[in-house]
Amino acid sequence: MDVARMARRGADLCHAVAEGHEVMPEVLRLLADGVGTDMVSWSCIQLNGTGTQLLQHGRGPLEQPGMAEWERLLPTHPYATHLITDPAPRTRLTDVVDLVQFQRSEVYQVLLAPTGDRYQAAFVLDRSPEELTLLSLWRVRRDFTDEEVAPVERLAAALAASARVRDNLEALRGMAEADPATPLTPRQTQVVALVALGLTNEQAARRLGLSPRTVRKHLESLFARTGATSRTELAVLWRESVRTGMPLGPLR
Repeated sequence: MDVARMARRGADLCHAVAEGHEVMPEVLRLLADGVGTDMVSWSCIQLNGTGTQLLQHGRGPLEQPGMAEWERLLPTHPYATHLITDPAPRTRLTDVVDLVQFQRSEVYQVLLAPTGDRYQAAFVLDRSPEELTLLSLWRVRRDFTDEEVAPVERLAAALAASARVRDNLEALRGMAEADPATPLTPRQTQVVALVALGLTNEQAARRLGLSPRTVRKHLESLFARTGATSRTELAVLWRESVRTGMPLGPLR
């Protein structure tokens, strides 16, 4: 395990996150290579059951039936419950559950047994009453050691802090961009275009590789800029802006 290389590359990726770039596929690849895993995943779970975003490295994309089973059984997963509710969540599944007993559960038999994923190390990137965002390492044959977990914990903490910096910077830009003479950022343009097509926050987030919370922040800036009070009003203003070639401005 080349900790120095992972730290150098991880620092570069954290800077990229703070600057607003989407780098999660590269993060997953770095962890898979640096730690040695059977699979690495990033997941953004909507705790009200409205959807989950998932990126995986080391395995193909999860098809819709499999995603539906995850969403159905996740509330019964003891480690997921721990990660959602515990003030200081533990990193390894085996720190929280008895593995032999867990393997008898429906959640293991349906979700994990088909791929053989016995060992998980999960790192909370963001948690709120509405959603949980995780990085997870997965192995079939052996658990993760303290030496393997420690640098990933530091990288996960840095990624989470970088995302907070990005969100705060975007909020400040949104305040500045309330002036209709200021051009939209590329990301704001993407968000408003998808909203105008009728996509929900979750669908737009999935399309852009963002969290729904980030999409909501962009929409807040767009509502402040235009004075629109609904997605329909915002969509009308966007279509008019495209038709006329004029900047997206306030309601008349």
